[in-house]
Amino acid sequence: MKLNSKSLFIVLIIWIGVVGLLFAVIPDKKIASVIAGSGFVILPLLILFSEMQKSERNLSVIVASSVFFIFSALPIFLLRVLNWEKDFKELSVFGVPSEVLHRASNFLYIVMLIAVGVAFWRERNRSLSQK
Repeated sequence: MKLNSKSLFIVLIIWIGVVGLLFAVIPDKKIASVIAGSGFVILPLLILFSEMQKSERNLSVIVASSVFFIFSALPIFLLRVLNWEKDFKELSVFGVPSEVLHRASNFLYIVMLIAVGVAFWRERNRSLSQK
């Protein structure tokens, strides 16, 4: 299954709304965070898998998705799951408080979103210029 940057960009935008809905609809914030975190783990992997299938790979998309996955999505997800009984605000990774990690995660998600958006814009312009 080969996804184009447009589809991935749209999914990344939609996921922001879905996460908001999850926290609004699911009363148990731990459950909502695990569902949201699952998506944040799966999305960069999906982007990386899709990018690796392309003949012309976009390095900025690969780097942004990898950085988000390695330094944000996976650590936050594991932090939540492996410390289920504790309040997320009490947790830290290598001395970095979970709240700081979460704020950095928002920034890294935006960087990944921009990288995929630029890739989509370039793909669109390339296809328009070939017509």
